[in-house]
Amino acid sequence: MKQSTRILITLGVYILLIAGVIHFVNVHVDNKDKRLRKEFYNNYKKYLEELLDKPLIQVDFSGEDISYNQYSIPPGKEYNNISSLYCLTPEYDDDETYTGWCFRKYKAIGGNSIILYHLYPEDVGYKKQPNSINYRYMSVEHAINITFDYLTTKCKDVKYLSEVSPIVEDRMNSITNEYYGFFDFEEKDSVPRESLQQRYHTISDCSSMFDARENDFYKIWWTEKPKKVWNGCYDYWNDPKGKERRRIILIGSIIASILVLPFLFYNIRQYKREKKWANETLKEKLCRVSNPKNFWKSFWKPFDEVKVATANELYSKINQTDETDVETLKALRKEVAERLGINFIDAKKQARLKLKCHPKNFMKPYDKEKVDIATKLYNKLRSSVLDVDELEEIEETVKQLYTKEQS
Repeated sequence: MKQSTRILITLGVYILLIAGVIHFVNVHVDNKDKRLRKEFYNNYKKYLEELLDKPLIQVDFSGEDISYNQYSIPPGKEYNNISSLYCLTPEYDDDETYTGWCFRKYKAIGGNSIILYHLYPEDVGYKKQPNSINYRYMSVEHAINITFDYLTTKCKDVKYLSEVSPIVEDRMNSITNEYYGFFDFEEKDSVPRESLQQRYHTISDCSSMFDARENDFYKIWWTEKPKKVWNGCYDYWNDPKGKERRRIILIGSIIASILVLPFLFYNIRQYKREKKWANETLKEKLCRVSNPKNFWKSFWKPFDEVKVATANELYSKINQTDETDVETLKALRKEVAERLGINFIDAKKQARLKLKCHPKNFMKPYDKEKVDIATKLYNKLRSSVLDVDELEEIEETVKQLYTKEQS
């Protein structure tokens, strides 16, 4: 096989290996993504939606001093039976200033999101009483306290737990996997909206909610203010799929390079050598193979004093011989082969000549003389004692056989 063909085959194998690695990585990451996505959303439904079948509330704080201001009753049906109205102060602001109490409320929405609200009282209204003596026993503090008791013990629209935050956040952490998790988009620099397969939510998407409860004496209004939203989705910001693809491709490329590139570089080196040696004169070739440095100590062979001395002697003779003195150079070649143990027979050339001088090549059209000559040449080429002079003679004879055929 030609050295150039070996180079092309080796290069082709290397390209196929790299392409195979890339294909394997894409299939592996896509399958892993499908598995982890399904696992994440199944666990969301199993562990979080089940837990949050009703909103969960937890006391953030309570027992704070209650302060309030009375203000005029606005028009509207919901105020028809209100005799006096009080607004708790200070009003809610971004510094999270509350009065009385505040709850943390967790709610699942949209099949992939958890919203945290702060639930706190805002207004207290005294209901009109048939007997004025009842007003003596009514107070804003009492209204706030009975509402707190209602939310923690009797309200059927929410579930009260003393410790909600650790439970919800632990469950969010437990179902988070390598690709998918819960993220607060308000804290991210950019949101890849076009990449998300499901609707996501941010604080700006979630408006405050207002509700009220009343008994025979009071009507209490409270507010639910969204504080934080966690969205379950792929981690686009860290892009674990991209990192895994690059990591595996890098490892695969290194392994493919270790396995193939040494052969590729070796074949390229041999190709360059053979191309250079093919144009050598007989003298140049003899100088190259008989150079004394070839027999100095190396990694794989020890220093050979006898061969170094012999090579030095022959190298001197070769240098002193004129390039045109072919007979002397051939004699020196034979001496180099005998004394230094160098084989001048080109195995590739010998194989090519075997193919060319096979007797079957001259059967169609049949030529008895050429078949006889080819048979003798073929037998010589098969001989184990063939020397380089005989090989060159055979090469010339083969050329003559094909020259006669063309003529």
